[in-house]
Formats: sequence, C-alpha cells, structure tokens
Amino acid sequence: MVLALWIWAWRKYEKGSPVRKMAFLSFLFIIVEAAIGAGLVLTGNTATNMTATRPIWMMAHLITTFSLLAVLSLTIWYAGGGKRFTFKNTPSVVTLLFALAVVGIFFVGASGSLAALSSMLFPSGTLAEGMAKDFAASSHFLLRLRVSHPIVAVITGVFLIFLASWLRGRAKESAAVKRWSDRLSILVIIQLIAGAATLLMLSPIVMQLIHLLLADLVWIAFVLMTAAFLGEEQPIALST
Repeated sequence: MVLALWIWAWRKYEKGSPVRKMAFLSFLFIIVEAAIGAGLVLTGNTATNMTATRPIWMMAHLITTFSLLAVLSLTIWYAGGGKRFTFKNTPSVVTLLFALAVVGIFFVGASGSLAALSSMLFPSGTLAEGMAKDFAASSHFLLRLRVSHPIVAVITGVFLIFLASWLRGRAKESAAVKRWSDRLSILVIIQLIAGAATLLMLSPIVMQLIHLLLADLVWIAFVLMTAAFLGEEQPIALST
C-alpha cells in the first residue's frame, strides 16, 4: 500500500513536490521498519526470549514506527493542500519547544516499549508485587527502568497540553491549529487515563495495544498541529 502511495504521488505530482518527497520517505521508512521486524525474528528476540540487544531492537522499532507515521501524516497533509513549511525562519523559542516535545514523545515511547517488554518477561500477580520488583536491587534492569515510564509520560503529557494551548492562542485565526491542538490535548488526557488503567490491570495485552494505538494518535496529532502552525507562521516553499 505504501509502495502504491509512492507510485501515485510520483505520477500525480511534479518533481520537487513535498507530496512526492514524503511518499518516498514513507516507503523508505516502511522498508526499514520491516527490516527491524525481521531482525528481531532472525536474532531470536521474540516471545519470552531475552538477549542483551533486545531492548535496543525494541526502541529502534518504536522510533522507526514514529518516523514512518510522521512522514505518512505529512504526505496526507501536503496532498490535502496543507501549506509548505520549514524551520528556517522559526523563532528559536518555538523551535526549542517543538524539539523538547519531540524528545519527550520519543523518550516516552521508548521507555514504554521497555516497560511493556519487562511486563511480558517478568509478569507480576499483583500491583504491589510489581512495584516491589521495580525498586528491588536484585531485579532485572528493565524492571528498575520501568518506573521511569509513567513519570516521564505525565511530565511530557502536561508539557504537550500547555504547548498545544500556547500554539492555539498564538494562531487564533487558524482553524487547523485550533483543531489539531484540541485533538492533541484530548488524546493526551485519554492516553494518561489509559496508561493508569494499563498499570492497574497489570498490563494485559489488549490494554498494551490500546496504549500503543493512543501513543500513535498522540504523535500524529502533534505532527499535524506542528505542520498547521508552521504553515500559518511562515508560508515558505520548500526548496526543490
């Protein structure tokens, strides 16, 4: 399907079009995504098997997924008539806020993948047992790292809500910024509630999948909010 998207963009849009560029990157990232998935299988990092490199594979898988979703979202953004943008003339404070948000989202995602892995490899019968494992000096390092995920998730979630509100106020006349900032804030709140529910329910697979889906939706909303805001702030054409 992504290959078909790239071919469609190549046939429909002229050379230098951002739709072409984003569609090509989408195809590139899905190849990388498949390669990482194959690597996990070929190196035996599946099911309950645990090697020293499995956490790295898992984080790489998550980061590639986010990158793929970003370029797919921007393909749709540009194909739907979204304005071109760059960070070239963006005020440094705005660039810094966006950079902090991206780092925070990626860190939450990476720590979440490790938390899910640790819950699968080292299941607990009760919440108290799980928390005891998190702080026990004899526990596996993944369990001791697991506690960082909800802390960073809450901090990042609050930051994203404030960022969305700030951008919404700065771009009052932009319906797209308003729409995506509102969606981002709502999704963050739902995600934090789902995260708490996942923790209290001892991370069942169904809740982990819902949690991952919401993480993807939060990231997509953030990407499109950023595109909408920068497109309104500086309608500068991308270089061809």
